[in-house]
Amino acid sequence: MYLEFKKERDVDFMNAYHNVIRSYGKQAIQLSRDVLIQATIHSQAKRYYVSYEQALRIISKMLRGKEVLFRNDLKKEMYTTILKEVKIKLTKDQSLKKVLSNIIYSPAPRFYISKESAFILYYSLLKS
Repeated sequence: MYLEFKKERDVDFMNAYHNVIRSYGKQAIQLSRDVLIQATIHSQAKRYYVSYEQALRIISKMLRGKEVLFRNDLKKEMYTTILKEVKIKLTKDQSLKKVLSNIIYSPAPRFYISKESAFILYYSLLKS
């Protein structure tokens, strides 16, 4: 992951985690960390945590119907979601670059990280 937005993603993740706890209210203390982390992962993220350049490369290939190999299913899900939004918002009046930029800097429906990565992130942020 590019360092340009790693810190932003980390802060956003912890803020989302605290929002999840607040949303459960007094019940939160009875819930396992696993449940709270899962809820955080599936909560809205402030943006898509992908660089513009990388997103442009991948989405351009996908629009041309070229095969794109993804490291994991979550990356594939993220780019598929971005592609759907691009197809909806792309018009003759707006360029792909402009539409894509608007999309990746707008809220994402979830954090596209695995539960294991989320736990590692959570505990590393607690230590810092």
